[in-house]
Amino acid sequence: MVDTARAGDWRILREHKTGYLKVLKVERMGVNGREVGFFKYASPAKQAKYIGPLVANELIANRLGQLLHLPMARTELAHVKDRLGIVSVMHPGKGLQTWADLKEGIRKEVGRHLTDPRRLERTFVFDAWICNIDRSGKNIMVYKQGDRLDFYLIDHELSLLGAVKFENKPWNAPYWDNIRRYTRGYHPALLSHATRYEPFEPHIAEIQRLEPGVIRSVLDSCPSVVLSESDRALTEELLLLRQKKLAKIIARCVQET
Repeated sequence: MVDTARAGDWRILREHKTGYLKVLKVERMGVNGREVGFFKYASPAKQAKYIGPLVANELIANRLGQLLHLPMARTELAHVKDRLGIVSVMHPGKGLQTWADLKEGIRKEVGRHLTDPRRLERTFVFDAWICNIDRSGKNIMVYKQGDRLDFYLIDHELSLLGAVKFENKPWNAPYWDNIRRYTRGYHPALLSHATRYEPFEPHIAEIQRLEPGVIRSVLDSCPSVVLSESDRALTEELLLLRQKKLAKIIARCVQET
């Protein structure tokens, strides 16, 4: 969920530096009490060199994920330290941890522990659509939901034009048709037992039912300050092309599992 109505009231707790971008842990008092989040931004020079339109990548991926009923982090545009960036708000659920921090036994039999294991398959198809090159075990957040576990997705700056810039490949190159080439194995969301194409079919169909006008409206919802007209046009072309090719892309990956 993207919320711009309450931007600007975050207080910095500490700062992290991760190479091409800075991440600040921030807090504020919200309507329902204390909220904690992570604010990220990159300098224009580093965006141009490494990552493309970082904030727009996050906003677009988040809004498309919501359309597809995926559990996305609540995000919002914000100014912190006079920088425009995006805050990912931490879920208040109990036992919050990354996928990578789960016990190995739970990860191996995750279908028995998640409230809806099919959302992992949907996540995999979604990431293939948006060229997400960075769905590591650290950007799926897991928390307790009753006697089971639920999850939500964070960190989408290395998708869309972020992936294109980082990998330094044309957005429409055959390179992007081979998921395994740029996802380094994709361990968290491609389940070890998912060796058949059929379970992915409904998720592929759901993406392919999205009308071009709906996709365009998501892009148009990004302020021009974070997404130039040329980048908006390129992102639209990328999404529409991969939407058409998605079945073949997924089928190829499954065959190589």
